[in-house]
Amino acid sequence: MNFYEKTGLFSKKWTPFEKYIVLLHNIVENIEKTNMGLNEVISKLFGNKSTRDMREIQPWVEKVKAAYAEVEKLSNDELRAKTGELKAHILASAEQ
Repeated sequence: MNFYEKTGLFSKKWTPFEKYIVLLHNIVENIEKTNMGLNEVISKLFGNKSTRDMREIQPWVEKVKAAYAEVEKLSNDELRAKTGELKAHILASAEQ
């Protein structure tokens, strides 16, 4: 049984306008399904913006995680001293 038989599209009870609307709806559904599949294929090949951004920042995330373990061990006074060192390093970098 095909689409037209299931919907009774060509039976006498449908007006020409109703047949047109049902056919148009079927066409739109097929286009949406096709586009959705195409979008999924493109996303698989190239990735979406979010995936590309995550891939780009992942090395920085790993560096922060590695540094966190060292910083966590520092006392408050050692952390204050480290902050001073970091400020001096940033100022020196900015001058270059």
